[in-house]
Amino acid sequence: MKTFRYSASRSGFTLIELMIALLIGVFLMAGVIQIFLSAKQAYRLQENLSRLQENGRASMDFLTKDIRMAGYVGCASKIVPNSILDPTKITIPALTTGTNGVDGVNVTTSSWGGVANPTACGTSPANQCIAGTDVISFQSASTCGAQLKNDVDKSADLKITTPNTCGVVQGDVVILSNCTSVDIFAISNNPGDGSTAGNGTQNIAHGGNLNINPPFLGNSYSANNSEILVPQLSSYYIRSGSGGVPSLYRVDNTKAASTNNPVELIEGIENMQILYGVDTDAPQDYVPNYYVDASKVTNWTATPPNVVVSVRVSLLAVTIENNLTDTVQPYFYNGATVTPAQIAVVSTDTSQLCPPYSGALPATCKMANDLRLHRVFSSTIAVRNRLL
Repeated sequence: MKTFRYSASRSGFTLIELMIALLIGVFLMAGVIQIFLSAKQAYRLQENLSRLQENGRASMDFLTKDIRMAGYVGCASKIVPNSILDPTKITIPALTTGTNGVDGVNVTTSSWGGVANPTACGTSPANQCIAGTDVISFQSASTCGAQLKNDVDKSADLKITTPNTCGVVQGDVVILSNCTSVDIFAISNNPGDGSTAGNGTQNIAHGGNLNINPPFLGNSYSANNSEILVPQLSSYYIRSGSGGVPSLYRVDNTKAASTNNPVELIEGIENMQILYGVDTDAPQDYVPNYYVDASKVTNWTATPPNVVVSVRVSLLAVTIENNLTDTVQPYFYNGATVTPAQIAVVSTDTSQLCPPYSGALPATCKMANDLRLHRVFSSTIAVRNRLL
């Protein structure tokens, strides 16, 4: 009978050794998971900060461009345009102000910039404005590639080159400008397309059916130094975004609500406060003597005194995702320190905000601490067409 001797080299692990190994493995795995979660959180934080910075800068770029162009009506931008529009038939502003605004809208404000914007802010949670935020509107003109082909006296029709990119039709508002005068009127006829007749022109009339009577321009114009422009009228404001985050919106005041209007430009813009720099000196030195909100501006035109020569914009941007910090982070904005209130988030993922809702809080959402990051972006921009 053979017997086998015990050999240490053939022995297994004891139960105690296995338990110690498992414990060490748990600690190692916990460390790996902790490193992974920390790296993920650092990535989320960095990504959201990058988007926050990008959103703030992009929003400021949009506003800066339109502020600098406000009041442009050709090379005579400091001249108040002569408008013969009949206000009972044409609802768009007459481009006499360049810029104007509303201080502290309510959630359903539906009129600013001289026009009604019924779809801009409404009663539905999906399109409510953020109460207390400001609105700024711009009026300017843009060239569209049409040249005046004839000298025009105060009562004569205009002939413009075709083809061009104006695309004007009956009822549209156009601007006739040279370096000494500007006239604004509505097209009272169907311009048609003169190119089909071989003469490459469109005929534009300013009759009394859309303009005041008598429908005469304020000045005569030469084909050599005059240009045809079309109005650019827009407003910027803060409204609930499609994803539940407040956003910067732009509405085109020359278009109907049915033409994909308004447009959500930049998400994550929670507040906008506007101050206007007013030059009170006589004669003007084009340096603002003080800054006031829109409710205290007494003169929006280019005619002295009290002309708005600069705009100070302050935007409050917020990250798109929640749960970026361990505690609620107060921020300083508009002269006060603000502690964010609780916000509605998705119950299964509290990093995501709850979509806009009406009535009671949806069962899929719950209230939680606002653990997002806020940043303030401020800039003072000159209204160039009030300085030249």
